Parts: sequence; structure tokens; C-alpha cells
Amino acid sequence: MDLASNRVSSQMINYPLLADVLAHSVDLALKLGTQTQYPFVLHDRNSYIQRTPRYKIVKKFLHKFLYMLLRKQLHLFREKLDFHSKILVLYTGKDSFGDANMELSGRALLKGKYLNIDLLTLPKLHPQFKEDDIFKNVYTRIEDIDVRSYDAVLLAKFNHKSLRLKNKYFAQTPFACLFGYFDGPARNQSCFSHAAFNSIFSLEFDAVTLLNVSKPYLHCSKETINSIETIVPRQAFLALSIGGVDPYRTYKYWDKLLHLIDQQSDKIKIVNILLVGSDNGRSTAKKLLEEKFDHLKIVSQVAELNILQTRALIGKADLFVGCDGGLMHVAHSTSTSTVALFSEAEPYEYWTTAACRCHAIQSSGNVSKIPPEKILSSIHTALDKV
Repeated sequence: MDLASNRVSSQMINYPLLADVLAHSVDLALKLGTQTQYPFVLHDRNSYIQRTPRYKIVKKFLHKFLYMLLRKQLHLFREKLDFHSKILVLYTGKDSFGDANMELSGRALLKGKYLNIDLLTLPKLHPQFKEDDIFKNVYTRIEDIDVRSYDAVLLAKFNHKSLRLKNKYFAQTPFACLFGYFDGPARNQSCFSHAAFNSIFSLEFDAVTLLNVSKPYLHCSKETINSIETIVPRQAFLALSIGGVDPYRTYKYWDKLLHLIDQQSDKIKIVNILLVGSDNGRSTAKKLLEEKFDHLKIVSQVAELNILQTRALIGKADLFVGCDGGLMHVAHSTSTSTVALFSEAEPYEYWTTAACRCHAIQSSGNVSKIPPEKILSSIHTALDKV
């Protein structure tokens, strides 16, 4: 009886300890999954936690943590990497031009340093990075890579595809991660990326500097810039991004805006409008070209240019106007001022930075709820500051 009593007593004593361990583990999972280690990076932790069951956040964390633990990867994780090492960046998440642009933008801090850093990414994103001046090589197939030649691997995120690639091809290679376990809350991706590159490569920029320089980063070659010279107007011009995949972020009233610009062309002093966009903008471009204007000259380059040519063209514009989306982020990688339309669901503070020179307009619903007159007013303001 005494032995049984002692056994029960021992179990009762350990239950509170076990509860403490579990509570601490849950708190750690919630912190790592929803809070950045960089206090100056804007992120929406509170509202995400309020609308997301805690067990789902913990489950996400455990899937990643246990995957690395069971495959004996955790001991290879590094907080810091030496940028003199040969490094492969794995970007295998969403095939979104805008997200990739922002999430890898912090590499701009490495510019001018001795680097031997390559990128493995998705085929759709190759055109975006193929002329990069920081990545030495850009690959889309693991078969084209000498996996034994790298000193370290840098994952953009702990997503399952990246973790599987890491475990299968780089099982003994040290690694770091830009965004770590953070997954879910809205965050300023460009600022986060700059903060992460700064920390991982021990660059020692302070928070104020990082906030001032953070913005999307793309590079195109002189050949690409020269390839669009013949279509660049000799007079001032506005690049207008049209089309879209998401109806909530696709503006319906560009025709009305252009007629307003036409009426005030003497004040705005821009008569050349270049339409840019992908295939989903063709029908809108056709309609705008059929409109009659007294002063405006409308030319469409929709679906005619690749992404880096479009960047080169926007870089020569006096102003870019468009909705929140991939081309807006491309525009923000240039020095051109922008007027950008945001739906109610996408607070602009998470998608723009101080360095973007963006005049953001937040809608009360979808972007088409923004009156053309309000866009015109922002165009005036933006051009006055050029």
C-alpha cells in the first residue's frame, strides 16, 4: 500500500510540472509563430491571434519543429551566416511576383560585398531574378546544382517544400531562415526581409536605417533597359497598370480617371499614358484604346513586355498608377513615385515603406469604391513632389 501510495503521490506532484512545460511550449509556439524578433517591423499579431484558434497556430509550429527534429536537422540551424561562404537561398513558397520581390528584398543590403550566393526558386519567378546583381546564379531545378558545393543554405521560410528539399539534398549542410516560424499575421514584408538579412549576415544596420532603406528590390541589365528605349515617350508620361486576377483588387473605372486627366492635362502636364500589365489586362486595354480623348495619347504595352522590361519602363515614368499587386511592388523597386489603390482588406502600411515614395489610397471596400476624383487628387499631389 505504501508503494502504491508513493507512486500516486509522485504522479500528482509531476502533473503541475507537466502542465507548466506544456503551457510554456504553447506560449513559445505562439510567440515564434506570430511575433517577429524585430520590434520595429510592423505586424498584426493581436488581430491574427483573436481570429485564429490557438491550436491551429501551435499545430503549424509543431509540424515544422517536429519535421526538423525527427530528421536531425535542428542541430544544423544557425542564427548567423558568413556572407563570404558559398550560400544557396531556397525560395520555394508562393509563385507570386509581389511576395517574392518583398520577401527577398533584404538582399539589397548585401550589395557591394564579396558574395557567392545563389538562388533556387520556382520556374515562374525565374524571369524576375534572372538578371539579379546579387544572386550569382539563379536556378529552377535542383538537378542543375552541385549540392555538395555549398557551405550553407538560407531558407526563406520553414515551409514544407523548402524543408523537404533541405533534408533530401542538404542533409548535413548548416542552414538559416529569413522568416523562421513566423506564419500568419500580416507584416511589412520588405522591412521584415531587410531586418532578417541584416541580422543573419551581422551587417549591423540600426533600426532607423533599416526602416529608411527598406523597399522591394529588383535589378535589370543594361541590355533590358536599352530594349525598351524605343517605346519610351520623349515627353513626360504616366505608367498605368491595368487588369488583375482578384476582382477585389481590380479597378473598374480607369476610363473615367483618364477622362478627368484629359480635362486637366494643362495642369497635370502629362499627355502620354502607357498601359502596362499582363494578359488579364488585354480586354481593359482594348476598351481604353477605343476611348476618345482631346489631349491624351494612350499606348498599350500590356502583355508585350517581360517583367524586367516593365520595370525598366516604369523606372523611366514620371508616375506609376495602379492597384496593390505585383506591378505595384515592381514599381516600388524603382525611384518612380506611385499612386497605389488598396482594398479595405489590405492595409497599405504592410505593403509600402517610407522609401517607396507611394501615395496610398485606402478603400472602404474593394478598390473600385475609390472615386476617380480621389485618384486624380493624389496624382496632382504626387507630381507636385516629383
